[in-house]
Amino acid sequence: MLISTSDLQVLEVINVVDGRRLGTVYDLELDVNSGRILRLILPGAPRGVFGWLGRGQDVEIPWENIVKI
Repeated sequence: MLISTSDLQVLEVINVVDGRRLGTVYDLELDVNSGRILRLILPGAPRGVFGWLGRGQDVEIPWENIVKI
């Protein structure tokens, strides 16, 4: 299966254990030597009213924890 990074960014990430929606893919980390994806990075939750205080820490999901795309 081939998928582009722009296709990944519109997919919603869902925790398969509890069904909680974690957000959409913000970035990814690649190993340029092997060409493998190491982890998906999701933006942190907004802080304060309407996110005026910025966001929390980004959520990093190791590739081996991804079950299905």
